Amino acid sequence: DYAVLCERVQQPAESDGVSYQAGCDEPEQGGHKKSDAGCPHVAACSVKCRQAFDAAQAVQIVNVFEPAAVLRREELPFPARVRFSAPNRIPFHYNASFRISRSLDEPLNLLIPQEFAAGASFDGIPLAGGSSVQRYNERYVQFSVSGKEGNHSFDLPAWKNRPLNLGQPDSSTGNDPGTKQDFKYQQPVYLEGNFDAVPEVKNPFDHQVYQSYYILQIYDPAECSITLSPRRKTLDSGSWAEQGQPFYSDKTVYSFDVSGFQGHAVLETPGAAVRVEAFLDGRPCGSACFTPFTIDLGDVSQAKCLELAVTNTPANEIEEFLAPSGLTGGAALLFY
Repeated sequence: DYAVLCERVQQPAESDGVSYQAGCDEPEQGGHKKSDAGCPHVAACSVKCRQAFDAAQAVQIVNVFEPAAVLRREELPFPARVRFSAPNRIPFHYNASFRISRSLDEPLNLLIPQEFAAGASFDGIPLAGGSSVQRYNERYVQFSVSGKEGNHSFDLPAWKNRPLNLGQPDSSTGNDPGTKQDFKYQQPVYLEGNFDAVPEVKNPFDHQVYQSYYILQIYDPAECSITLSPRRKTLDSGSWAEQGQPFYSDKTVYSFDVSGFQGHAVLETPGAAVRVEAFLDGRPCGSACFTPFTIDLGDVSQAKCLELAVTNTPANEIEEFLAPSGLTGGAALLFY
């Protein structure tokens, strides 16, 4: 407080043999009342008060903004155990086939836009008995299909003659320039389930299949084959889009054993994509969605399990590209 500091600085000046005039010991702005202009100590005391006040403010600023020294840094081990909050999904815009390298634990779900579900087939067998579900703003019909090892395919009569591009750029498929894309092809078929998916792509920007009124352009590859396998239970440091979840947009929970750590720790998750929530033995500790992606965990001496719930953006699923997702730069505990 400026007034308190002023009072403290004034006191030594009283020992110099010169008496203060009345009111001189009642600090206001500048250290004295405006009526005390005749006091011989007003100017000197005012300077002392201002110097002391500025020094105190500087100390406060240093204490707030100067980071404490990190005593040690402990990298959390990978691969880490994970729980996915939603099934994996693969969008399709053409009648397609895929391969399952090893039988899945559960059947797959095939979601077809409601207006195109009639006459659809899977592995050459007509689909029947589907249930109506909502995906974003669209109605779909969901069918349960085989998750057994082998090659599989689906076929929609409405998609048999669909155009492959808009005519720009030139396509290796040989379509006539200027071919227009019908709106009905913008809603994909989704294949969903608890699986890993590994796409193999040739010439990823072979032909354009969509252009918005503004700048969004979507391209399809010349070829793409997809192999499914049972969903992994761990993830390495790095994007989960490169670890079998290319179009997964949702939350994934990473689990770490922290039972051997002692002291006050701050979590650091550099390169997290995109939002991180921290839970210490089930207790929420905070969240971060901007650099430097740090969360104060407090004392971890008695803790056993640290869980990091990471949520990416909808871009992977809606815009169908491999946006970085998850703990792309690892995770560490900083001890102060």
